[in-house]
Amino acid sequence: MSQWRGRIEEIDEPGDLLPYLERYYHIPTLLGLLAFMLWTRARKWDNFVVGDRIYYSGNDPWYHYRMVSYTVRNWPGTSPFDPWTYFPFGTHSSQFGTVFDQLMATAALVVGLGNPSDQTVRMVVLFAPAVFGVATAIPVYYIGKRAAGRFAGIVAVGVLATFASTFVSRGTVGFADHHIAEVLFMSVSILATMVAVSVAQEEKPVWELLREREVAAVRRPVGWAVVAGVATAVYIWTWAPGVFLIGILGVYYLVELSSLQAHGESPEPVAIVGAVSMLTTGVLALAPLEEIDIGATSYSLLQPGMAFAVAAGCVFMAWLAREWDTRETQNYQYPVAIVGIIVVLAGLFPRQPGASRARAGRQRARRDHRRGPATPLREPLLALPVHALHRDRRGALCGRQAGPDEGPLGPGPAGAVDRVHAGGDADPAAVRLLPRRDGRGHGRLHHRVAGRLREPLRGHRGHPDLPGREHRRHRGRGVRAAGRHGFGYPRRPGHRRQ
Repeated sequence: MSQWRGRIEEIDEPGDLLPYLERYYHIPTLLGLLAFMLWTRARKWDNFVVGDRIYYSGNDPWYHYRMVSYTVRNWPGTSPFDPWTYFPFGTHSSQFGTVFDQLMATAALVVGLGNPSDQTVRMVVLFAPAVFGVATAIPVYYIGKRAAGRFAGIVAVGVLATFASTFVSRGTVGFADHHIAEVLFMSVSILATMVAVSVAQEEKPVWELLREREVAAVRRPVGWAVVAGVATAVYIWTWAPGVFLIGILGVYYLVELSSLQAHGESPEPVAIVGAVSMLTTGVLALAPLEEIDIGATSYSLLQPGMAFAVAAGCVFMAWLAREWDTRETQNYQYPVAIVGIIVVLAGLFPRQPGASRARAGRQRARRDHRRGPATPLREPLLALPVHALHRDRRGALCGRQAGPDEGPLGPGPAGAVDRVHAGGDADPAAVRLLPRRDGRGHGRLHHRVAGRLREPLRGHRGHPDLPGREHRRHRGRGVRAAGRHGFGYPRRPGHRRQ
């Protein structure tokens, strides 16, 4: 405070304020934009609070809420099994129980002073998307600043704050899904990589310094490379298919190293950053490993394998650049040689016809083995009412009789579907909360059950019998979906699209 007071006392004329405005104008501007982002994303939060209950927008927030509740009681562990995913057998889904849920659980523990109530957990999950969305503006500002100056960073945050987009809808209160966390951690990963590359280009580390263990000379570039690798790994921990970011970084290192050698500069400093960061990412990507297979939708060998491959590629390109200089070969031929090597490697590993289908079949068989015996009642929306009627014939579920407004599965979405199945009426909002299958939607309905479920909804907007734009067709399946109610209807024989 004394330093600021001394600077203010030095100002004699209004014109003396100009240097301070030029130096610090971005701070109040950024704070104003951040406040505006938080207000636009959180101002409708009371719409999700009905009495003493808190509701969410969509299906996935309920899955994340259950995982956060489990993590609060078993911190930092997450549930390896969700009975509501692939109901009634249950399964594990890689998009639930990630760093996103662990961060929300940690916030709930902090807000609840170590013992949060269920209401506190629900409120944290409600506001988490808005907080993640606002936090994304910070790395975006620094990315723009490093790319084109401070004003460009402010413009980037302004665009992020004012333009309507999917980023806004995913970062609004009530929609607690992993998408908004993906944007945040991807931005942090890109920023950390930019800083690591810049530091390496300033410090110019080479292999001899690493071999001689000159720690002081390589501390900053290697340290920032490790930070970049950790940031990339956290992004992958948030979303398993985020492995594509490793591919993007691999393409960047390929182009950057080739460009540096072609222009007569040593690519070794940038190659060290790429090798260290990707090696760090690969090691950390082994932590959530779920299956010994190659697949992008779950934590498999693909994530660490790609990271190790990029690290090995950076080391190879740095070694080849040294050989190029030793043999005094023309620099412009280096990118041509790299492209030729890639073409040869691609020819050595041709794509086998049907390999993807065979791999998908193995993954389905493995999931079926974990979930239980084969059964025709695979789709959750089909199995739910049939299972409910079966249990109703055998007796009350969980040792109690169903209430007058409940189905055999009790109140909530399960009871709502059973009431629809029995010919009664149900709140479509409750029906939307049905269990889903691995994040891919409700799936197909059997004709016999779908016919009975269709009758109570006849006349509602979005029914497949109505013409217009309210219904849509799932690609490749001929399935009609009433998006308003969350149901998936089968295509009837002879029914043509309106």
